Amino acid sequence: MSNLNIFKIGVGPSSSHTLGPLIAGNLFCKQIDSILQKIERIEITLYGSLSLTGKGHLTDKAVIWGLNNVEPRFLDANLQMEINKKAFDKNILNLCGKREIPFYYQKDIIFSDIFLDLHENGMCIKAFDANNNKLTSQTYYSIGGGFVKTEEELKQDDIEIDSNNTLIISIENATKALYLCDEKQINLAQLSLMYELQFHTEEYIRAYCLEIWQVIQEAYQNGINPAKSIYLENYNYIAVQKDCIKE
Repeated sequence: MSNLNIFKIGVGPSSSHTLGPLIAGNLFCKQIDSILQKIERIEITLYGSLSLTGKGHLTDKAVIWGLNNVEPRFLDANLQMEINKKAFDKNILNLCGKREIPFYYQKDIIFSDIFLDLHENGMCIKAFDANNNKLTSQTYYSIGGGFVKTEEELKQDDIEIDSNNTLIISIENATKALYLCDEKQINLAQLSLMYELQFHTEEYIRAYCLEIWQVIQEAYQNGINPAKSIYLENYNYIAVQKDCIKE
């Protein structure tokens, strides 16, 4: 596969328990777009590891962010808090960012102790109409690294792996990469580009990498400029408390 598949913009603390469920929510938004106006309730069931450690890894919140159709690139702390407040305090889910429906956390998110057969990180999202009739559903598996697959896609894994044998340039390890560099008289960066060109155009590769670079710069700037942090108010409060204690 393309290396860009694992070189991606994400959210933490976990790629499988946070980023994956968020992406699953995004995918479900695409699935329900044509029936969005009929949907009055969403039910989310977390299975296995997503259920057992989900709250600590923000799985429950991440799938809500995803169902708001917010992509990882645009999810900042302020937007997280805005969505959380609406969902948890006002009991409203802005489904796909287009339609507000009632949402009750205690009822609409189910933490199941069942482990699905295909993978330990399973989740199912269902959509219902005003009469509580199920309109559609999909089961997703967060398989790590932010990769999300449906049951049908997981069963196609062997076929996809076999198809990789048709690549003109195949790099299984560092030794093979160095050998190809010597053979073609190129460096590793040039080899990487040649490999990626089997999947994408050079324009796409450049734009994708520049977007990631921009996000890295934004994250760095947020870290070294505490004045821009949403936590500054709390930080100042703690500082005041310490001064009072000293006095």
